[in-house]
Formats: sequence, C-alpha cells, structure tokens
Amino acid sequence: MRNFFIDAGRYDFGVNLFNDFLPKRVFAGLVDAKAFNGNMGMSPFNFGTFNLEAIKVVTNGVITPTDPYSFNWPQKVYGRAYKDLNDATDESHGISVQKFLKHSAIFAFDLQALRVKGFIEPQSIGATTISLKFKEPVPPNGLQLIIFGEFNSILALDKTRTITTAMSV
Repeated sequence: MRNFFIDAGRYDFGVNLFNDFLPKRVFAGLVDAKAFNGNMGMSPFNFGTFNLEAIKVVTNGVITPTDPYSFNWPQKVYGRAYKDLNDATDESHGISVQKFLKHSAIFAFDLQALRVKGFIEPQSIGATTISLKFKEPVPPNGLQLIIFGEFNSILALDKTRTITTAMSV
C-alpha cells in the first residue's frame, strides 16, 4: 500500500509505484488530501473522480489497459473502468455504479498475462508506473493517490521449519 500527494492546480501526474517485483494487480483511488490527513469533517474513504480524464499503469513498457481509460463523467463514459473493477475482484465487492460515481471510484488494473483463476505466474522484476490526467486543475486541497499493489508470493517451509519466500515479508 502506497500513497502519493498530488499538488493543487496540476492537470497531470505520474509516479513510479514499484521498482522490484511486478504486481499482479494494482488498485488506485483518489482522496481529498485534507480528508486523508485527518480532517474530522471529511471521510478518508471517499474515493472521488475529481474530474479525472485518463489513467493508465505501465509495467516494463506495457500499458494497462492497452487502450488507457478515458473518462467523460457528465457523458457517463466510465463503464469500462467499472467493468474492469468487477473483473479484477472476481467476487462481489458491493460497489454499485452509483456508489462508484459518488464515493467509491476505485480503478483496477489486472497486470497478469493469463487471467486464469488459481494460476500463479512466475514473478517478474521491473518498474511499475501510473499516469493520471485531469480535465480541470486538482482542487485547492490537493489529492492523495492511494495505491494497493497485489503480488504473488510463494512461501516455502523446509524440514527445519525455516520459512523462505521470494519477497521480503
């Protein structure tokens, strides 16, 4: 889990998320910075759209989704992002389209080559970045970009009960 501050007045933002093992999924959400920093009158769980116009994740030069999300919220052009959230979670997450638009705009990026349930792909090493573009300037408080990366990891337990893993735990 990581978070990044986006300054007020910006129209675009890009940041390096991970520089080691590549995640199998990335979930991203935007929260008002005052809420994130503890303003009692605001909810830090209110993931808004904040006039986001486009978003993409790049892993080792591969763009996900292949055709990056492009939003037009007033014209209701957001269905692909909502569908991909449903596909990435595999189970009911309880976020209706109305909740997605109002306070649960979480963007899911499935970075697996094979999207087969129960299949673990070999771990790869590289760089994962995210880019966002806003239709209007970021609000005066700024925004916090909240990132959740989901990684595959295999734990091994030998006869002496020593635990080993490919990732740092």
